[in-house]
Amino acid sequence: RRQLGRVLWPISTAVILSAAPYLLNLALTGTPAATGAQAKSWFGNVPFRPGDIVRSMAEMGSHILLRLSAGMLAPKPWPAIPFVLPLSIIGGAAAWRRGQRAAVLLAAAWVFTGTVITATLITALWQVGRYHVPYLALLIPFAAVGISSLLLLVKRPRRRPIAAATLLLLLILALVSTVQAQQSYRFAVDSVRVQQVAVGDWIRQQLDDNALIAVHDAGAIRYIGERPIYDLIGLGTQGAAVAWRHGSGAQFELMERREHPPDYFATYPGVYSIPYFAETDLFAEQIFETEYYPRRTAGTAEPQQVIYKADWNLAKRGSKPQDPHLLQITAGLPLVAAVDVADLEDEQAREMTWSEGVVQPGFATEVRQNHYASDAAIELIDGGRLVSGQVTFPVTSEPGYPLILAARLHPISAGAVEVFVDGQHAGLWRYPSAPGRWIETAFVIPADLIQSAETAIELQAAGDENAPPFPLYYLWAWQGQPREDVPVLPGDSDSFEFGTGIKLVDLDLDLSPAGQEIPLTLYWQTEIPQTVDAKLFLHLYDDQGQIVAQVDQRPYFDTQPPYTWIPGISLVDPIQFTLPADLAPGRYTLALGLYDPVTGQRFAVSGPAERMLPDARVLLGEFEVHS
Repeated sequence: RRQLGRVLWPISTAVILSAAPYLLNLALTGTPAATGAQAKSWFGNVPFRPGDIVRSMAEMGSHILLRLSAGMLAPKPWPAIPFVLPLSIIGGAAAWRRGQRAAVLLAAAWVFTGTVITATLITALWQVGRYHVPYLALLIPFAAVGISSLLLLVKRPRRRPIAAATLLLLLILALVSTVQAQQSYRFAVDSVRVQQVAVGDWIRQQLDDNALIAVHDAGAIRYIGERPIYDLIGLGTQGAAVAWRHGSGAQFELMERREHPPDYFATYPGVYSIPYFAETDLFAEQIFETEYYPRRTAGTAEPQQVIYKADWNLAKRGSKPQDPHLLQITAGLPLVAAVDVADLEDEQAREMTWSEGVVQPGFATEVRQNHYASDAAIELIDGGRLVSGQVTFPVTSEPGYPLILAARLHPISAGAVEVFVDGQHAGLWRYPSAPGRWIETAFVIPADLIQSAETAIELQAAGDENAPPFPLYYLWAWQGQPREDVPVLPGDSDSFEFGTGIKLVDLDLDLSPAGQEIPLTLYWQTEIPQTVDAKLFLHLYDDQGQIVAQVDQRPYFDTQPPYTWIPGISLVDPIQFTLPADLAPGRYTLALGLYDPVTGQRFAVSGPAERMLPDARVLLGEFEVHS
């Protein structure tokens, strides 16, 4: 019956003191957000989509209230008696009628606030609702009053059967719920013992004292393992929570940046971004595994937990381009910009920004390990960003000289970006598909668009809502005229033109094969920008005109269709033409042509008449195979 004013001062003190952790976080880390909030809050989503956040919070809030109301009827057992919420509402109404309005308002405000705060967490319903459990204590007294109010109804004869049946049902449900809670607790304890404790014991007994362990669940493993950890989620590692929310690409780049990256990973193979790491040499060797079944457990994310020995040999190789053609045309030119995409620190330092366009499923960044399409001997691991909107970054420049933009891509499918320079449209930068391989592709910005000492570059994803995101892993920019080391031979007898302006200006061909390979290098060139896609075919015919061997691909290891060519710059296209092992003795003819990969229509070709064959083919040469 105390007046509300008499309790305002302790409430105010509690609210003021609740700001202390935020001030401490700000002083120590530069942000008021706790690492737990950065790692688990809907507000930490990347990309940040307000509408989705509001819908997710509403869904979480409704689940919390329904589970509080339903108890054992929820998908998972809830650690409270069934119908605790409606009982507490009945009790709160009774307390209100008796003048306990301050207590009712205070408890209702805390429960409502707690529900809203808990609903901001992606993990709100994990581990049997542990984030919301503290607020249940405020409901229990009012639920008891509610039960008392129902008991009072028993004194009325007409309502006695209904009240008795209700109380009996509550008792039965409470007993069932208690058994469920006991089972859930036992499963949780068992899972921690079989997984985290077992992993921690193995780490302590088997690994060096200074071994750094990257973990997914930190607590028991860090405590029992007695080894330093790198927290992949970021709860115990400064800065890692933000990278966690961006995805595996940003996580990889942050670990790669460290002087001492993790020596081992103790994690779940199939949780969130972890499968991306499992497809690389970062998870080089599985050295320990533990499993816990059944999966009805609150203490673990997956039944299986594994320790991997890390291999970082393929990391820290991606800062420089590797493609021979790109190295050729940029040799000797000054590098004026480079951005390690998905490295959040480098993106910030280089003033690179990105935005989401069409909403894409999955993470904003990813890590991949691939070989180069142009040289299978080159392999590296790199993190990148899947851009469905736009990327902007500044480039130091000198007016009057062209800029060469280049990017490392892992394109699952062909796509394009619109290039803008200081707001002016500079053209369409297209790239082919190369699933499972790295490619490096270039785009030349004309000199007349470079008008100041700093040029703003914007890359904007092109196409409709079904267009693939721009799979960007590294960005470079050089200034100057692209280098041309290959002689242009427009009048050479081996010069042919396919379609409009696609020229084969030279070739190197050895038709005296000593083994199973015919060494062949084609030299392509165009003087005008191309917009067409094209595949080349190489056919080896026997003396009956039958095809006995063939190559079918886009120029330059299937990665440089004509729409990627730089006008005036020759493309050196080495091809390994493999002869059949059972090639019979006889005379053979090698022919070349280009065709549209969508329609199958061959490109018309012109050139020396003596080298022209029917069906838009060019005769490259003939040779004899002897017995």
